[in-house]
This record gives sequence, structure tokens and C-alpha cells, in this order.
Amino acid sequence: MSFILSIKDKIYQVLIVGLFSYCMYLYVCNNSLENDNNILVSNNLILNQAIVTQKESISVLEKTITDNNSLISDITSKNNYSNKLLSESIAEINELRIMENKRAIENPFMAGNVASDMLSKRLSAITSTEDRSTN
Repeated sequence: MSFILSIKDKIYQVLIVGLFSYCMYLYVCNNSLENDNNILVSNNLILNQAIVTQKESISVLEKTITDNNSLISDITSKNNYSNKLLSESIAEINELRIMENKRAIENPFMAGNVASDMLSKRLSAITSTEDRSTN
């Protein structure tokens, strides 16, 4: 009978050691999971902050794009207006050249006098003095 009691005691001891080892294993796993959970919560907070920053950056970029698009539209309309004025000026200059060529053909000496007068007026405008020699 003592042999049975000694086996019984040994089984209990083995069971206690096994249960203690299993509890220690569960304790270590629990600590590891708690650490992993803390890291996950921290990463989640960082991610949420990054999302907020990204949304703010996107709204700033959208506003900048809208401002740039309106600026480009204004500049384009001013450029179109300038091109229109330029083409009108070029057409007017061409008409004046045609008219001057016709007058030069009709009266060649007068064209030279007109050219001389225009040159003297341009030079006087540049120097801010009047040339009285052609008057």
C-alpha cells in the first residue's frame, strides 16, 4: 500500500509541477500579449495622428490648387487680351505700311519728307528736345 501512496504522491507532485509550468507559460504569454497590445495601441495612435496630418495637408493642397487654377485663368485671360491687342496693332502697322507704300508710289519725294519728319519726331521724343531744323 505504501507503494501505491508513494506513486499517488509522485503523480500529484508531477501534476503540480506540470500545472505550475503551464501557469508560468501562460503568464509569459500573457505578458508578451500585453506588450504587443500596448505597441499596437501606440501604433494606432500614431496612425490616427498621421491621418489627421495627411487630411490637413490634402486640404491645404486643394486650396493651393484652387488658388493656382484661378491665377492661371486670370493670367490666361490677360494673355489672350494682350495677344488680341498685339494682333490689332500688327494689323494697324501693316495698314500704315501699305498706305505709306501707296503714297510713296504716288508722290516719292513726299514719302522721304514724311520719313524725315517721323525720324526727327522720334529722335526729339527720345532726347526730349525739339528739332527745329525741319520745321
